[in-house]
Amino acid sequence: MKKLIHALWRRVCIVHQTIVSLYYFECRNLAFYIYPRPHIQIMTAKRVLFGNWNYFRWLRKNHPEHFARLRFTRARAPFSEKMEKAEALFNWIATPHQFQSEKTRAFLVHTEAAFEQENLKIINRIEAIENTIKARALDLIASTGILTGKTISCDEKSAFKELEATLGTPFLIRSNTKHSAPIHRICNSHEFNTINWKRITDPAASRYIETRGEDGYYRKYRYVLFGDSGINRHLILSEQWWQHASNRLNDDQQKIEEQAFFKIPPPFHEELNQARLALGLDYVAFDYSINPEGKLVVWEPNALPVIWILNLNYSGPDDYCLQQAEKVYSFISRILFSDS
Repeated sequence: MKKLIHALWRRVCIVHQTIVSLYYFECRNLAFYIYPRPHIQIMTAKRVLFGNWNYFRWLRKNHPEHFARLRFTRARAPFSEKMEKAEALFNWIATPHQFQSEKTRAFLVHTEAAFEQENLKIINRIEAIENTIKARALDLIASTGILTGKTISCDEKSAFKELEATLGTPFLIRSNTKHSAPIHRICNSHEFNTINWKRITDPAASRYIETRGEDGYYRKYRYVLFGDSGINRHLILSEQWWQHASNRLNDDQQKIEEQAFFKIPPPFHEELNQARLALGLDYVAFDYSINPEGKLVVWEPNALPVIWILNLNYSGPDDYCLQQAEKVYSFISRILFSDS
């Protein structure tokens, strides 16, 4: 019975999202087409009503006047070309994997060209998003003097000994183009030979950098940049080498350190802003750690970081994570609507 209820609920959610997405991506676009008005075009590679969509829900509730200026489009869908009275284009796209189709990429580049012809603002150009492929991104970031884990493409046919000679052990196997994908820390040939390669899209091998603190905990920070301005997003403390919201500590130490991180000036703003410029991105978040020698270690850039309005572990009116998410949303809005 539980499985049946769960299956029915999933179908209801799918139907609901389909109806809502039709409204945002088709009906509202038709209205912009019939009655042109000044707007910022938000270009996606697919209908997305989760994760980063929380920002638009927040915007609609708290700043409806700004939300009314947004036109949501999906690449190659009806009414997705540049329209009259467009003021700016924001490529709301997380990874190059989302436009791997040649036709989709060509459409996105063609749309950018239409904005360029009128000297209109373009946020996160397609070429810059392509720089977030990890092997390319980490080389570009390293060129600014920041410590990164060298990354090279690989697959199940790659030789463990060759990867070991290039990267040392342990090294990481992960997706070169996607976020939130499985990550494996490889210490020997047996671990390498038992990887389920089918679960990894565009696999790559990365040098592992040790960042565990003297207290035995790992710390991963996220910093969001929009242009030359930035804001601290979150800190994850974990007992595991791979730090994720799902394995963060849920204790007083996590809360105390994260709250302190929110209050301090960004400790690596200049370095990370130089990394942003090297990538060519306007809007980006960096996940980073600090090694035992106190050096900045960047794990990866994220051209469309997920900023949940609700935290996985904490809730309630005094939820400091909720408050910080709203500060990040306000930060994004202040820049997005300042000079478009």
